[in-house]
Amino acid sequence: KAIKEEINFKIIFFINKDSFSDKILKKHNIDFKFLKKLYPTSKQEAFKISIFKPDLVIEDSPKTNNLWINEIKRNGAKMLSIISNKKSLNKSNFKLFPEKKKIINTKYVKSGFNYSLLSALYWNSNAQLKNKEIKNILITFGGCDHLNLTCKLLKILDMFKKKLKITVIIGKYYNNSKQIKEISKTLSHVVKLVNNPGSLFHYISKSDFVINGGGTTALEINNLQKPSLTMAIWKSQEELTKKLLNKKQYIFCFGKKDKPLKHEIYQIIKKNFEDKNFSFELKKKIDGKGCKRSAKWIKSLIV
Repeated sequence: KAIKEEINFKIIFFINKDSFSDKILKKHNIDFKFLKKLYPTSKQEAFKISIFKPDLVIEDSPKTNNLWINEIKRNGAKMLSIISNKKSLNKSNFKLFPEKKKIINTKYVKSGFNYSLLSALYWNSNAQLKNKEIKNILITFGGCDHLNLTCKLLKILDMFKKKLKITVIIGKYYNNSKQIKEISKTLSHVVKLVNNPGSLFHYISKSDFVINGGGTTALEINNLQKPSLTMAIWKSQEELTKKLLNKKQYIFCFGKKDKPLKHEIYQIIKKNFEDKNFSFELKKKIDGKGCKRSAKWIKSLIV
């Protein structure tokens, strides 16, 4: 949407069929083509893209390789890669690091939270962080919950007598959805289960407190200035989490045993619920306009 608003060029998205992207692209009247593989890393897939003779190819894939990039560039296109700290694609002409610690602002590389890629719903948010009584809780861990954190949290929350309204997001690849449903029926709280929503904006906005996994969700919560407990599930999420939040608002899950992890979760939630002087602080406020800044940069690379 940001690119379309900024650049009067033809835009084509190449997506896999196992996604909800086609619905979003149809809504904004943007062309798209389906690719056969989940990650288009083969020369054959690169050739299909090259047929459309693009001036610039923007790629965001954990499995893209330099052979694939060479095939794109061989047909005259330039390449912009959206990458994380751990990934380096030397063959790309341009690189975007939305979560990189060191801020870089050159013609070839952009990095930092000013380029965080949040949806249009977050672009004009003027939310202010407020401490208030916690009644509505949102629990979300993205597409999968391999540590079964949702079930652990529901059991921990049931230890508190305070009546709560809990919304639980069940991601597309949750293998514990049946267990979540069974536990939800036994709780003294009111629990609402939501299956794989396209956007979390509405649910985050209506919540008093969000328990979430790290990554993009942490950025969205930060943008809306919502009190939260972020569970940095993967090792790669720890740096981002530390940059965004104070320690009393996050837990590193990677490599921890079950019992100490549950104890740590309980202690932080207990402070949030019972300590009247407990305050929420954010190290960095995200304005949500990274997509707009990225679109302006992309325009400069083409025009």
